[in-house]
Parts: sequence; C-alpha cells; structure tokens
Amino acid sequence: MCMFLANLFKHLRAESVEHEAKLELAGLHGKMESNPHLSKKGWRFVQTFDYRTFRLCKVVQGNSVKFHKVVEDVMGMPGYEEDILASMCMAHGGGGPERRLTLQDVWEVHMPTQWYIDQLTRLFDTGKNTPIHLLKAKNDEYHQRFMTLREKGVLEGEGLTYNLDIAQSFVILTALPQKWNKETKHTCICRSFFKHGACEHCASMAMLMECKVKIPKNAVLKKLQHRPRREKEPTTSVTKDEGSAFSKDKRTYQLPTV
Repeated sequence: MCMFLANLFKHLRAESVEHEAKLELAGLHGKMESNPHLSKKGWRFVQTFDYRTFRLCKVVQGNSVKFHKVVEDVMGMPGYEEDILASMCMAHGGGGPERRLTLQDVWEVHMPTQWYIDQLTRLFDTGKNTPIHLLKAKNDEYHQRFMTLREKGVLEGEGLTYNLDIAQSFVILTALPQKWNKETKHTCICRSFFKHGACEHCASMAMLMECKVKIPKNAVLKKLQHRPRREKEPTTSVTKDEGSAFSKDKRTYQLPTV
C-alpha cells in the first residue's frame, strides 16, 4: 500500500511540474488558461469511443428519459454500429433543432470509461457482439457498486484491486454554472480535465447535446471504417485477474503480509 501511494504521488508531482513548465513558457505561471479547449489529440480520442458509450451512461441528476431518447434517436440511424460514434453525432439532426439537451437534462451524468466497457464485454462469451440488453443489466449492477463506493468510500469485503477497478469504471460529469466554451459544459473527474480543463468525455457529451458542436477538421481521423484502437487506459490490477472486479472466477485478492 505504501509503495502504491508513493508511486501515485510521484506520478502526480511529475504531471504538475510538466504543466507548470508549459505555463512558464507561455508566460502564464501561476495561472490557468481562461478558455481551455480540447486538443487535437483529445478530439481524436472522442472518435475512438465505443458506440455503446452513451447507452451505458447513467443520468444521476437530470432527465434520464429524455437523455436516453436522444441517444436512441442517434443510434437508430442506419449503419451507426459500423461507424465511429463521433461522425454519426456530427451527421445527426440535420434540419432539426440545434439543441437536443439542456444542462438541466444532464446535470450529473456518470459516463463509462472505455477501459470499463472493454472489461464488461469480456464477461460474456459473445464479447463485442453481446446484446445491449445484457450489457445494460450487468452495467446496472456495476454502477450500483460504483455508487456504494462513492458513498461509503470502500466496498466492504472486497480487496484493494476490486475497489480500484470499480472506482475507474465511470467518470462523473457535472454541469458548469456557466459553460467555458462550446465543447466544455461540464466538469469531469478524469486526469485530462484535471490537467487541461477540457477532456474527451465533456466534448462527446457536448456533441450529443448540440448539433453545432463538431470535431475540428484538422482533428478528423482519415480512416472512418471502424473505430481505431486507442491507448489502453491505466489499469490498477495487481496481477492479471487476482481480485479484479471483472474476473469471471471471482477470486479475491489478499493483501501480502510482511
């Protein structure tokens, strides 16, 4: 546990020092960019999202019925599952209202991480072809554990690895009192938002909310046949399956004794 915390603090300090150096070069030492925008790399991450991401979102505060109706309208387009999520969001709603959702509709949303969706599909023998109703049912179970962890701080009777797996299953999007720019209407608990004040999670939600939010032309991926592989999100597993929240054999991880 001590080694884990030491490495965590070391990593956070390195990230902070790097960001501070960039601010110094820009003449902004001690300040935060007043109008942060998502980078080209961030927009490319948006285009790698699993097409089921919005279907597995949980609206904790807002209008869940309206949100999921909009999601189903988008996903009801022909060929949606064969294309990337972002390009279909850009094409959806032509001639319709510019705004599909308000901040009151999506005041607090828990969005599944791409790592979590990958782990979720591996629980089924059908993998990526698992029917959405089965994924939703299992997703409900894991989100309930996520909420319990958020409220109590720990899942009693489960090991460290299991708790950390559940903690990184969702990111929390919370509406800003005033939007920073067109693609940042929420705050997010992910590392990218912590560093830059913008992230792919907030941008993808903004695209779903408003048709006029689009990917910059210089960030559009050339290949749109199928979503490309993105960089693997960090995992907290101590070993391959020991104590993992997504291990089929449900083995529990025991902390080593000294």
